[in-house]
Amino acid sequence: MADEPGPSKKVRYDPKKLLTDEELLNIFEEGSDSQEDPYANDSEDDPDYTSPSDSEEKQSGLLIDMNNSTKHIDYFNLLTTDEFFDMLCTRANKHAINLIALSDGEESRIARWIDVTPTEMRKFLGFRNRFLIILRALQFEDTDSQEPPTQYGKIKPLVDFFSDKMKEIYYPSRELSIDESMVLWRGRLKFHQYVKGKRHKFGIKLYQLCEPNGTVLKLIVYTGSANPEISGNWTYRKGRIGSYERLSK
Repeated sequence: MADEPGPSKKVRYDPKKLLTDEELLNIFEEGSDSQEDPYANDSEDDPDYTSPSDSEEKQSGLLIDMNNSTKHIDYFNLLTTDEFFDMLCTRANKHAINLIALSDGEESRIARWIDVTPTEMRKFLGFRNRFLIILRALQFEDTDSQEPPTQYGKIKPLVDFFSDKMKEIYYPSRELSIDESMVLWRGRLKFHQYVKGKRHKFGIKLYQLCEPNGTVLKLIVYTGSANPEISGNWTYRKGRIGSYERLSK
């Protein structure tokens, strides 16, 4: 007795294998809708199709009147309505509640969340481009200076300003300490350090003159054994001594 034809088997296709034209055609046929499209004949080829007259057609474009005096912000406000900012605030405030629940407690920054308002949200969006432009232009290196550039010249004026200002506003006690701290930094930097015993193993080493309560009075950025801030080419041990002398001045 001859075997009766059974149900057709679907061909399994390997996504990594290039398909032939015949295999692609089979896929399209299997995935096609077997029902007839009721709107298939709804076109200008259908003798019963009627198109609207030219007088009934609307002119494409904005439904809001705009003129030559319209500013860019007016176009922006067409989409960013009060309803839009209400939606942003609602979403942000709701998500903040979830973040607070997942935080480490009151010490977490998100725990101090205050519900954002539409006015604040407008400022947040409006100042983004300005913030990025200022951030790009902000640097402290004096490009007109005749002195040779230092390895951390882009922040040296800021460090010096801090140390000089602390002299003006704070009178130190007799009991001071020199602290070595590490500022976390994983980017590319010639004088970044690796100290295995530190909490932050990679980063920038700072020498800090501190009060017993932790107040920093002066600091030096360590840029290597030849750091001019610690008086020349010192060994690590002498470098520490050099930093003590420099900070105590």
